[in-house]
Amino acid sequence: MKPLFRLLLFSPVLACLVFGMVAGVDVFRNHLAISALQSGSVNAVEEGERLRAKGKVAQASKWIETANLISAQSNANDDLAIDLLEAALAVDPAHPDAWALLSFLNTRQAGRYTDASEQALQTSIKLCGYCDKALLKWRFTYVLQHWDAVSEDTRMAAFSGADFLRWWHLEYEYLGRLRRQSLARNIPFDEYREKVGTHVRPNEI
Repeated sequence: MKPLFRLLLFSPVLACLVFGMVAGVDVFRNHLAISALQSGSVNAVEEGERLRAKGKVAQASKWIETANLISAQSNANDDLAIDLLEAALAVDPAHPDAWALLSFLNTRQAGRYTDASEQALQTSIKLCGYCDKALLKWRFTYVLQHWDAVSEDTRMAAFSGADFLRWWHLEYEYLGRLRRQSLARNIPFDEYREKVGTHVRPNEI
């Protein structure tokens, strides 16, 4: 086999290997960058401004974590956090936690639950109906907090998630606490719970 022919034959394999190595380096660098943000060695707001000025999203997870850290500081830079989230989700929309955060930030910035809040929360629910316990708890609490403004579909989805918390995750204390708080605010907690109730238990799966 001639050297040139051999090179042409194996070039797709070499290309795949090189691509895999480059992708691995990018993932590692992204992990280091996120760790630096989380440790506080890199200022989240300054990094967020840099990313927004850069414009092009290379690693959506870095943009999302930067927005998350910015939002946790205060509401002073909610516009920056929202810009980062929207840019990241436009490129890689498969992040239910990020959609939930976007809903929260839209609500906090507007001072009320808005149509944008609803759309972002619905997207989070569609992407992750039951996949994450912490997210289920956060969304249920959030829906109850904004009960009067939330759509009926979102209410039902939140209670469906809460029922999953009951029979799969056995979150009785959490649900009992929210039930008492909801009844004190005249939210028909038991009525909604009965609509989505199930008698299935984890040991029956």
